[in-house]
Amino acid sequence: MLSAVGLLDPEQEQVLKAMEPKLREVYGVEGGWLDVVAAQMQFPDSLPLRIKAIWEAGVESAGRQGLSVNANDFAVAFVDANFQPRS
Repeated sequence: MLSAVGLLDPEQEQVLKAMEPKLREVYGVEGGWLDVVAAQMQFPDSLPLRIKAIWEAGVESAGRQGLSVNANDFAVAFVDANFQPRS
């Protein structure tokens, strides 16, 4: 989520990039860490743009109300609202 809105911490991104070879090996998916996650979660290709649009609309709406939006809170709320645990 944070990557989709351009707010992933650079240090965290470096950690994820360093994990890419092992992620590719374990999951049998070519590409970077985002590709592996997208394949495992069966995300549509359009998801990052949809997340970014929702984020931007929320930031704009909050700004009109004199509020701010915390990116981490947004990510948690987005996942909670859109992804159910697999059973």
